[in-house]
Amino acid sequence: MKRIILALVITAAMTSVTQAKVDLVTLPSRDTQESVTGNFSLEKEVYCVGEPIFARFEVVNNGEAPFSFVEFGASYYYFPTKIRNKEGRNFTKPLPGYLTGFVGTISLKPHGERYARDVLVSPRARLLPPGDYVVEISRTLDHQALDRIVKRNRTVDSDSEPSAEAASVTIEGKLHFRVKAYDPNELKKCLAALGREDHKARKEVRTVFRRNVNWALLDVSRKFEMGLSSATENLRAEVIRHLPKKWDDRYYLEAHLDYNRNWLTESDPEEYTLTFTILNNSNKRLESGVLGSRVYVDGEELKEWKNILRRALKDKKAKCIAAGAALKFSHRFNTYVKEKGKHEILWQVNDIASKKVALTVRGDGQ
Repeated sequence: MKRIILALVITAAMTSVTQAKVDLVTLPSRDTQESVTGNFSLEKEVYCVGEPIFARFEVVNNGEAPFSFVEFGASYYYFPTKIRNKEGRNFTKPLPGYLTGFVGTISLKPHGERYARDVLVSPRARLLPPGDYVVEISRTLDHQALDRIVKRNRTVDSDSEPSAEAASVTIEGKLHFRVKAYDPNELKKCLAALGREDHKARKEVRTVFRRNVNWALLDVSRKFEMGLSSATENLRAEVIRHLPKKWDDRYYLEAHLDYNRNWLTESDPEEYTLTFTILNNSNKRLESGVLGSRVYVDGEELKEWKNILRRALKDKKAKCIAAGAALKFSHRFNTYVKEKGKHEILWQVNDIASKKVALTVRGDGQ
């Protein structure tokens, strides 16, 4: 078995980036009676700036016995992912603060039954500038997780009974791709065609999850700061309509506004601190835009903001920010959100980068 794995790795390493979509490393089950393999792949090798990227995940049961594993929703947590450029710079975004739940179990029959699903990779990446990239992605098919779920909830499928003898299988992929310069016309065509081929069944492949087109469109909206939500009527058309006609390097400036809590008590307010961050995702030094930024509290511009910036950034070089670098500072905001009720704070860095947070001030005893 060790010889087979080594051969796969060597073969992948000898293949050029332009020819190979995946450097495959498959770790079979510890059970010699099972032979479960899999891979990740990309549809193409070249994407334009902002284009959604899907990885195709496929599992094959070549063994003599059935193989079952837990399947979840389209959560990033179950597909650990890292995105780097060829120089090794990390473009991976932090995981979102939520999980999608248990969906069901996949039971593959022996002798070659296959399962496939599409995994949306681009939300795990920041807005990628032109260049060469590699995405490392993996998935552990954990039958033990199925056992735990079955014990807690006997309402799952009757076929999903605990099987202690089944071992986990980890599948890993190393996918190479290139991002080319922003092209609004090409990106519009890609978004218009997104999902059109999903209805076509693949022969001899059991496909449970098709592409989540809405997630892909929302990710484009977030990357270009369109402010659209999943409730937007005709989301595809609105995303296409709001695509920038001309490219501006400021789209690579990513603004973050973090808070230590989202509610306060009116009579005895807790400490409320906001942390402001600008990240430069481009490949060159850019003006940060922070010195000309503005803050609005409940729609009213905060007149003290320039003085706050002067004090917060007195020891920082805030005018420009290096490629891949971040500028961060914090300030206590209790003074500006005293009254009971809901409040909204907006940080407008420039015409493109902006962030807002919501806060509730509660009465005593609430």
